[in-house]
Amino acid sequence: MKARDFFRRPAEADGVGLVLSGGGAKGAYQAGVWTALAERGLSERVKAISGTSVGAINAAVFAAVRDPARIVAFWRSRVGGAVAERPEGLLSGEALAAWAERAAARFARGAGFPFPGALDRSGLERALRDLLPERWPEGSPAVYATALECVGGPWPAGRLERRVFRIDAEPDAERRRRMVLASSAIPFGLDPVEIDGAHFIDGGWEAMGGDNTPAAPILENHPDIRTLVVVHLNAESTAEGPWRRPTRRPALLGGVRYVEIRPSLPLPGLCDGLAQALELLPDDDLAREAAPLARFLRRTGGVFAFDPASAVRSLALGRADALRILDDNHGSFR
Repeated sequence: MKARDFFRRPAEADGVGLVLSGGGAKGAYQAGVWTALAERGLSERVKAISGTSVGAINAAVFAAVRDPARIVAFWRSRVGGAVAERPEGLLSGEALAAWAERAAARFARGAGFPFPGALDRSGLERALRDLLPERWPEGSPAVYATALECVGGPWPAGRLERRVFRIDAEPDAERRRRMVLASSAIPFGLDPVEIDGAHFIDGGWEAMGGDNTPAAPILENHPDIRTLVVVHLNAESTAEGPWRRPTRRPALLGGVRYVEIRPSLPLPGLCDGLAQALELLPDDDLAREAAPLARFLRRTGGVFAFDPASAVRSLALGRADALRILDDNHGSFR
């Protein structure tokens, strides 16, 4: 039997769970993986999808749209222009001065979250409004999105608590979109998202209690799922879980098989320079305070590389990597 024939199992076959990590613009890689899942007939067996940040965006889009061609078009033509400012200009003196002025104004008027985002996500909001249906499709996979809630005052004065949204169970279309955007509100890059008076930022900031590779919502709520496909957006990961050490074979833990898919080549990156600058701050106290942000930026890498050319490369690499890994591990999908 050919490897690809293993995937097209009867309807009563065990379901598959899909975990999508955060990574900003590198999420195009996950769209390539979804294309490969569809080609192997596995997308039909996905019963739950859990994502953080761009992984949450993709989780909602994959579950609601399903069609790989539309998803690829979304990444190539819509997400590529979703961010208004390019990060190359964010470190210029003029840009930093404007950002500081906006922050001071928000402090003065007692804004709930005093640090403004440097980027404009209105294009992404329009794209999600056009793509995600007003009425969620029946029979879709369960969809989970992880975010961090600012509790006890505006962050950083308050504390951050992890929150998991169940997107497919929310009846209001606007609230669903805001939940997805809350998970992807990258600190300092994008404004936090307000839902029912609470403010949320990107759930992938693990140093602050987030979960950038959120397998737990599936493991805790779907005991019938025996195979978990985990899609990372970095060549290596330090995330908690069975994927701490890269492996070419599936890990079997607690009766669940983990099949990891991660980039075989580095994806486009534009954050390393900012991370390095934070790590080289001359004041030791400031350097210690900035260390979590520097680690976060190192982990996310090309988070702001929103352009069609980068998306095309990531899409192709995600499909190629996924087809190779799925075929190598077809026995996990019996």
